[in-house]
Amino acid sequence: MDIGNCHVNEAGTKFLTCTVDDRAFDLLDAGHSNHLEIDRYIQQRNLSSRLLVYDTDNGNLLMDEVVHSAWVDHVQFSPVDDNIILYNHEWAAFDEGIRRMWLFDGRRHIRLRTEGDGRSRDDGVTHEMWERETGHLIYHGSYVSGVKFIGRITFDDPRNPSAGYTITEIPLPPECKKYGHFSVSNGHLLVSDGHYALPGEKESRGGEWITLFKPDWEKKTVELTPLCRHRSSWKSQEAHPHPVFNHAADAILFTSDFEGRRAVYRVDMEQ
Repeated sequence: MDIGNCHVNEAGTKFLTCTVDDRAFDLLDAGHSNHLEIDRYIQQRNLSSRLLVYDTDNGNLLMDEVVHSAWVDHVQFSPVDDNIILYNHEWAAFDEGIRRMWLFDGRRHIRLRTEGDGRSRDDGVTHEMWERETGHLIYHGSYVSGVKFIGRITFDDPRNPSAGYTITEIPLPPECKKYGHFSVSNGHLLVSDGHYALPGEKESRGGEWITLFKPDWEKKTVELTPLCRHRSSWKSQEAHPHPVFNHAADAILFTSDFEGRRAVYRVDMEQ
């Protein structure tokens, strides 16, 4: 089995990781580099992933949950109930708009994004994460039309996802056209390393700015505040800025390689 990413619960008592059948990467060994082909290969051969939870004190295995026909990654404990786990189907080759984001609540695997109200199975969806305190989720993506959006899933009861939830998505303005990531603050702010672009800015896949996004989920509007250029080359995952708020939520930390090697930088936010 090949190991994916890892997470620790809020109390520091549980360690979460995921694995996938290493046969899933036979195509890479054969010289194929398209990750979408890996997902198709997994679906065709019904290869499985596992969600594994360990006790951080003694290393005992607390949970071993099989996820069939899936390349699972981006596993995250809910901040309000560590029996609830967010995960994805990585590099979904088809139906990404409805197959990317999942929850396991200890009993059921719940597929989160549905079609309807402007949403399509052919949309692109990515970078799902928990809001830090609420137990709700944010994510972003692109509609089939090419318009970028940010989304939020609000649970009727964050400790019981099966009780129901509401999906809200905000189409982003035309200047938000480049690839990037989002991360959450302690409050209602988001930060991105992409999306925003100045008029006439050079064509590139990845964005150039560290930008604050302040969404109004009820009105479905968003305010943008560019903070600084990150000047990353975007040449590798390690050079992607991946911005995060510091614990005080008064500064942004990000990675860039503009000085010739990767380093971590900080930009302060106006108070």
